[in-house]
Parts: sequence; C-alpha cells; structure tokens
Amino acid sequence: MHHRGTDESAPCRRSGDVYADSKVEGERAVANYIGRGGPEVAIVRPGFVYGPGDRQFLPRLLDALSTRQFMYVGTGDKRLNIVYVDDLIDALLLAGSTPAAAGQAYNVTDGTETSLRTFVGFLCEQLGIPAPTRHVPPPLARSVCYASELVARLRHSKSAPRLNRGRMRFLYYDQLYSIDKARRQLGYGPRHTYREGLPLTLAWYQQAGLLPAVS
Repeated sequence: MHHRGTDESAPCRRSGDVYADSKVEGERAVANYIGRGGPEVAIVRPGFVYGPGDRQFLPRLLDALSTRQFMYVGTGDKRLNIVYVDDLIDALLLAGSTPAAAGQAYNVTDGTETSLRTFVGFLCEQLGIPAPTRHVPPPLARSVCYASELVARLRHSKSAPRLNRGRMRFLYYDQLYSIDKARRQLGYGPRHTYREGLPLTLAWYQQAGLLPAVS
C-alpha cells in the first residue's frame, strides 16, 4: 500500500510480505515484553538503509542498473523512505539516551521526498551510465509478482524471486513516512540526503572492490 506522510499513529498491519510482516511481529513481541515488566525499550523504524558496509539494498540495485536489467514499475515517481547509515546511528543513539523515548516508536528517514527516478538518475550519473528508461505497467508487475512468489513456494526456493512484494514496495508504492516525531522528541536531524550519501557509499564500494562492472 502507499504511504504518503504516514506517522507512528498508524496501525501496524500484516501485508503478506514476509519481511515486512516479520517487522510487525517483532514490534508486537517487544510491546508484549514491555507490558510484562521488561526493560525500557524504544522502537526505531528505519527506511531503506544504505551506506558503507551495505551488502543488501544498494548492491542489488547497482547490479540491476549495471546490467541494464532495471525497469521502473509505473512512472518511477514513487517516493522513497531512504536513510544513510550514519543518520540511522544518530537516531539510535538519541533514542537510547532520551528518557521520554521509552515505549515510543520513531520513523527514521532522511526527511526528503526523493523519488525513485531522481535517486536512480543520480546514481547512474555517479556511475557514468545511462539512466534506465524502460517501464512496466503496475497491473502487469503485480501479476508477475504474485505468480513468481507462488512458483517459488511450490518449488521450495531458498531465494526470493526477482520481483516480489518486498521489491514492489521499493519500485512502485509510495513509502513516504513522517519523521516529525523523531525531530520533535529526539532532536533528530538527518545530515545526509542521497546527494551526500551516495558518493560516500560508492567510494567505499570502490575501495572494497565491490563496484559492479558496467556492461
């Protein structure tokens, strides 16, 4: 589903996406633990985390772009909920040192309304490759997504299909979350937009020999 300024007051619901549902169940377990007299806990909900050391989120995107396999679902104007790793660490430290944060949940992003097209375009500019132009209609992408997941389950596949509900969240659905609560209660102020964070991240990949070959 789309999120366009969703804040922490919105209920956490299962969506059928295994990864996202695991986060919902994790929060419920933490809430139950607190309710039984457990220690003080603050819940931090980061967006897509990228930065030096990331071997999950950005590497997959880099691989798809460098091999010209990336396609937008729809127009590519969907909004991201990205956060640079150093800003996430700042938020975690603030949540852990602010007494009023006990029992609270906080969305953590870079605070911008960056579109997927803008993010990908800047990334391609940094890599020196053409930005992707191919699109897939959302109804077709959804059909492929559910069919791929069904086939993967029937085959007991140990790896996720190339298009699944988790990737649809990144490629199509607006994922714009409000961080006003973190700003107000924690004093959180993100220091990196994609324009500051991506060059630092790519420099680390280059030093580590992890940049994909551009075809």
